[in-house]
Amino acid sequence: MVRRVYLLALVWLAFCSQIPAQEQGIAIALGSVQAVPGGEFSIPLTLKASPEEQLGLLVIELNLPDILSLVEVKGGPAAEVAKADIKKDSTEVKDKPGSAVKISIEAERPIPSGIFASLTFKLSDDADIKEMELEPKVRAWTLDKKPVDGVRVGNGRIEVIPPLISCFFYMH
Repeated sequence: MVRRVYLLALVWLAFCSQIPAQEQGIAIALGSVQAVPGGEFSIPLTLKASPEEQLGLLVIELNLPDILSLVEVKGGPAAEVAKADIKKDSTEVKDKPGSAVKISIEAERPIPSGIFASLTFKLSDDADIKEMELEPKVRAWTLDKKPVDGVRVGNGRIEVIPPLISCFFYMH
């Protein structure tokens, strides 16, 4: 009986050593979407964090080109669970066209993993590019206001597609 337990323990250890370790820390990512010139669209902002992180404050900064404007920031399910207060602030960028957007999310409880915000943008009617990338800069603090280092950030991507024009007679 002892040999079987020992053998099972060795097999279990061999199996577990093959499982890759999950990356620790905090990761934030903007989604990828398709947009039509002149239209509005939403991009989810997702968070991956372990409960031990006790994440309480996030500040996300985005530099937007002049053909893109931030219309609204809505809290997602993760922000609701954390009882988070979301604020946005936009300023004109000197030296080049566009604007700088700062979004701050301050929570009463630890922010859990998941979609914590949805960013709604408006794309200009005269957008003549095929795609653009949004590169957020993120700073994070714990609930007790200690800075968190090593936040991994995933860029967002917007693919600009031409509007679909359909023929009324063909649709019937």
